[in-house]
Amino acid sequence: MNLKNLIPVTLLVLISCGQNDKSEIKETNDKPKNETETPKNRPAKALFDIKAAKIVYNYTDGQETGTETLYFDDYGAVAVMVVDRKSKYSVVNQTTIWKDKKSTIINHENKTVAKSSFRPKATEPPAIADTDEKTRKNIGYEKLADETIAGKTCEVWFNAKQNFKYCLWNKVVLKEALGTSIVREATTVEEIAEIPASVMEIPKGYKQ
Repeated sequence: MNLKNLIPVTLLVLISCGQNDKSEIKETNDKPKNETETPKNRPAKALFDIKAAKIVYNYTDGQETGTETLYFDDYGAVAVMVVDRKSKYSVVNQTTIWKDKKSTIINHENKTVAKSSFRPKATEPPAIADTDEKTRKNIGYEKLADETIAGKTCEVWFNAKQNFKYCLWNKVVLKEALGTSIVREATTVEEIAEIPASVMEIPKGYKQ
């Protein structure tokens, strides 16, 4: 056999095999990514129906106004609430980190850090989110037409007796309103890969 003819043929076979291997690797790498996005991989105790998100709210209660930013990961097992609100008489500027079943409360006004075993209610779904439609109606809620909040379609539940309304998306409250006096409404909703590390850090110099 002519060796000069054999070498190009051998190289062609090797290159072809290499290309097939790359294609198989790409398909293998892509598959787990898609699988992690399916509901089957949610933990049994998942609070929310999406893994991680950042949501910015406008808040007003007639006297106090400002913003709240909610971050959560691992379907709500880890959460951070950043509050920046002001009124004529007070200022609230703090970050609360819920992790490992405890809260770390960072007060940016007096630069102190405190610990607590209580989780902020605003970092978890309301009780109504985990009840079926029949139960919701039995406790006084009625389902209204869907609303679009920050680009997301929400289920709307209204309690006429309490004059209270929830707008829910994947068990996340995007709007809650007590009449017109207290309103908390999302302005942006972003699904994220994880909570930024900087949000979880305690600033240097804060008293613990």
